[in-house]
Amino acid sequence: MRIGELADRTGVSVRALRYYEEAGLLHPGRCGNGYREFSEDDVARVWQIQWLFSIGLCSGKISTVLPMVCGTGDAMNLDPALADEVADTRELIAARVAELAASLDRLDHVIELARRPQAS
Repeated sequence: MRIGELADRTGVSVRALRYYEEAGLLHPGRCGNGYREFSEDDVARVWQIQWLFSIGLCSGKISTVLPMVCGTGDAMNLDPALADEVADTRELIAARVAELAASLDRLDHVIELARRPQAS
């Protein structure tokens, strides 16, 4: 299948699919005219890539982890050897969430101060 069909089937933009190829996450074949040729396995691979992005991994980490991903859809999981690595990513995300929560608290305080009636 061509890149447009893969995009339609996976809901991922053509631009993102090209990026996945440049990052070494996808390895399509090439037709005689130079067009990319994707297989059914690439559909599953794109879903796996999307899943890994959704759990907070960057493309560099995904290229390392992708060979250790099993299944697709709700049955997708990682090799147990990656649990610590994914736990590290979770901790980074939790720290960012805490920073954002602190920013929200400060913003709420600033908004509250700004809405107080001014003494004349």
